[in-house]
Amino acid sequence: MLEEVVKLILAGNENQACRLFLQEMETETVNYLTLKLGWDADEARILLHDAYFLIEGKIKDGQVTSINKTYIKGVCRNLGSNVYKRNRNQDAKFKNYLQEVQHSFQHDVFEKYGIELYEEGVSLDEQKVLRAYNLLGEQCKKIIMLKYIQGCSHTEVVKHMDSIKNESSSRAVLSQCVKRCRQYLKKIKEPVAFKIKD
Repeated sequence: MLEEVVKLILAGNENQACRLFLQEMETETVNYLTLKLGWDADEARILLHDAYFLIEGKIKDGQVTSINKTYIKGVCRNLGSNVYKRNRNQDAKFKNYLQEVQHSFQHDVFEKYGIELYEEGVSLDEQKVLRAYNLLGEQCKKIIMLKYIQGCSHTEVVKHMDSIKNESSSRAVLSQCVKRCRQYLKKIKEPVAFKIKD
């Protein structure tokens, strides 16, 4: 069944792949996350849904060629520890950070690069922005944080990131990262329903 998910993703049938993935994995993964790791059922379903988006991207990029239940549960566990537990800490600094990310995405990033993340008049909550941001790889998170949260110039970004060699490269990487974030956010805005059966 999971081999079919990979085939569907590679064939461009992402909605069908997502439905099959959730149908195959929802009960077992939600039980694992709730009984063994202490998440509530709704949080567990969000983790599984976000894990699908992450895995889908890795399959399309050729980083992953096959998936199994152990791998999927590991992705969910890592997403949970890296993203959602931090979100449970309601400290002012973190809330401030979320508001900065949202503000930057909505105004600065997309005005400068002509990439529209938000539909006109549609307001997305911080949770969705955070989910999309945290699905990005470490390089993307770092460059977005440096450029739009800390206000670094592209010259300063080059100094802070060994993987980026010049300002032109910084601009190109940032543009790709913003596009990837936009893709994740679009999927999060229009999720496939968790419940397969009526």
